[in-house]
Amino acid sequence: MPRLPVRARDALLAAAVGLLGLASVLWLSRLLAERLLREQLDAGSRTAASATAALLEQADLALERIGQGWDGGCDAAAAARLRDAALVGLGATEALLLDASGTTACTPAGPVRLEPSGRASPPGEEVAAAGSPAPGIRLRRRLPAGWGEVALPLSFVTRSLGFLEGTPGIRVRLVGTGGTAVPLGGSREEGEAPPARVLGRALPRHAISVEATASEAAVRASRQRTLPLGLLLGLPFGVGLAALVLLARRASLTPERQLFLALERGELDVRYLPLVDARTGRCTGAEVLLRWDHPSLGRLRPDTFVPLAEETGLILPITEWLLRRVASDFPGALPDPSSFHLSVNLSGAHLRSPGTVEAIRRAVAGTALSPRQLVFEVTERDLVQDESAQHVLAGLEEWGASLALDDFGTGFSNLSALQRFRVEYLKLDRSLLSGIGRGGLADTVLDSVVDLASRLEMAVVAEGVETRDQLEALGKRGVHLCQGWYFSRPVPFDELARLATRGFAGEETGPEGGPGAHHARP
Repeated sequence: MPRLPVRARDALLAAAVGLLGLASVLWLSRLLAERLLREQLDAGSRTAASATAALLEQADLALERIGQGWDGGCDAAAAARLRDAALVGLGATEALLLDASGTTACTPAGPVRLEPSGRASPPGEEVAAAGSPAPGIRLRRRLPAGWGEVALPLSFVTRSLGFLEGTPGIRVRLVGTGGTAVPLGGSREEGEAPPARVLGRALPRHAISVEATASEAAVRASRQRTLPLGLLLGLPFGVGLAALVLLARRASLTPERQLFLALERGELDVRYLPLVDARTGRCTGAEVLLRWDHPSLGRLRPDTFVPLAEETGLILPITEWLLRRVASDFPGALPDPSSFHLSVNLSGAHLRSPGTVEAIRRAVAGTALSPRQLVFEVTERDLVQDESAQHVLAGLEEWGASLALDDFGTGFSNLSALQRFRVEYLKLDRSLLSGIGRGGLADTVLDSVVDLASRLEMAVVAEGVETRDQLEALGKRGVHLCQGWYFSRPVPFDELARLATRGFAGEETGPEGGPGAHHARP
């Protein structure tokens, strides 16, 4: 599966972090909705429990006062006490006194004979919630001469729950002895699903409890109320996180990552330094040079970033890209592409990697660029110090490419190393040209190198030619393959093809010029 570009991966990472931030805020808004819903249930149950407890406390005190002067009979005084204490003080819908046998009831209207099974005396205090004929609570209390009982309406409790109006799905009810329930904040309709949230609260000293419930619709409504807030906060939060991720990725770019991004973003470029036969002015080839158009540092030379590519293992992918680019440029408008050679520099990392040859072959496979048109340059240092270079260089030779020894004359080579490999070109180090033509040590070293190359049947290439004096001194020693700013700066391929078509002035007629002067035939 192909690997996504760095930009795409960064964008996906930023999007994932942004979505995670949004999801986190929405999750918090959901928790807030649950908390608000629970607070509503808690407030409803607490209010109902407090109001109910106060009502029962008043009823209990009223029955206690009635019982203090009651002897078990039902005279006019007892009936009056029931009317005054119960009906007026409590607003009770019913009040009565039962004798110890449970067969006679004293009511505000007078005595009432009960059937033996009509109202059996309970073993102790009992509080029951009754739903008919009107929702209420019936409290029965033991008195010295029997029992007292009152039926209390729930209008006082219901009025205390007015703050729950406008919140459908939240209900409060009283649950008494035996599970009998009296709705306070509305009753559950027939066929309605069981509540999604339940919060119960028991009343101390009484066998009754208050239960607040919320339906699934109430839960959804609570979440919907906090959803706009979640979106209002979550969207900017998610976008901000995504932006921070992108900024952090860009701000924390290591040199390695910058180079990797340069490869993917197309910041790398190729230039070609013409190789000229000074005798004829003919351009016979070019050295392929890599450039990095850094977005903030400008154009960088390879010696500033190739060591980093070697350390990080990016050198092979970059080389493969370079050769694909060269193969796409070639042959262009070259006048004679079959005899044109392109030289590519190999580093020590290339020579140490067993995959170098395969990567090179893969890059030019199926293109117009053939192996015999490629010259791979290695330095003296890499040639001498790395034994594994033999396998890579042998593979390139077997493939059909040529080899060149770059920067020759810096003192690292020996005859055994030169004889070990089939090197076709010796490239003179530019430092040898600085004092050429003055009869000094530079001339002596140059003469020795040219003589050695001749004995080893190697062609000599002079790089860094910048003046006519250097060109003439090289010509006197039989060195005619030259490159440098005397002829041309590194140029794009289309400019290289134009220069190859026009040709350069020969050494006899080449004009004077400083570094960077183009000496093409008019």
